[in-house]
Amino acid sequence: MIGKAEAFGAISIVNGMASGKGSSLGVKLRTVCHAELKEHGKTNIEIIGSPDEDLKLGMEAIKNVLKHYEINKSFNIKIWSQIPIGKGLKSSSAAANAIVSATSIALNKKLSDMKVIDLGVDAALSSNVSITGAYDDAAASYLGGLIITDNYKRKIIKRDILDPNLKAVILVPDTKLYTKNLDKTRFQKLNHVVDQIHNLAINGKYWEAMSLNGFVYSSVFGFDSNIILDALKNDALGASLSGSGPSFAAICHNQNVKKICKSWKTYSENIIVTDLNSHRGGHINE
Repeated sequence: MIGKAEAFGAISIVNGMASGKGSSLGVKLRTVCHAELKEHGKTNIEIIGSPDEDLKLGMEAIKNVLKHYEINKSFNIKIWSQIPIGKGLKSSSAAANAIVSATSIALNKKLSDMKVIDLGVDAALSSNVSITGAYDDAAASYLGGLIITDNYKRKIIKRDILDPNLKAVILVPDTKLYTKNLDKTRFQKLNHVVDQIHNLAINGKYWEAMSLNGFVYSSVFGFDSNIILDALKNDALGASLSGSGPSFAAICHNQNVKKICKSWKTYSENIIVTDLNSHRGGHINE
């Protein structure tokens, strides 16, 4: 039996690391997982194009699915992804969601959307790829749209579907940054500030929240906030460091994409332009 499932990338509106309250916005960068049930032997995971990546998250996600069903099986797992890994674009959340969904399908079982997200968040915590479990990232990756959450309570406070004509412009530097390597003391005193930014998002001021989030976390992690300023000067609605970086993202109308890209070329030649994603992840027939 083979299970095939997908999930998507996302960008930060409010980084939940400091306070456990976050917000993420789904974008159309796709991760696909094929899970083939094995008769014998150990589980194998292959990330196509990234053979050196740590597989602990995937193994933990599979373990959680098997524990949920109280069975012992193994799989051949293959993962294809458009999401750059280690760049703050929620590649881990997308991989966990896709693996949980695909392995469940391969077992001829069906999980609810929220259970898929929960099992993936559990895997993110146990594999140390996330500090809070990144419930906002996981929910935006699997449900699509703009998601506002309390990560510690695993509660979705608000979900909003934004104008499908908006574009996400994403600056992707060559360096990688993994959450497990962060100095957590650098943002532990920011909880009250981030709570205020989170409240802006709850009240629908998404782009103000996004940009303020970017300025705050760029300062914390030592990134150049001029990247945000350049996007805003060129009519981005909002711009921010995504996650803990190193990627930055801007949201804009289509007519402003080219000038934002031009303003960012001095920082990196690697710029992705994509649509927002409002579609649910899960089973695919391809």
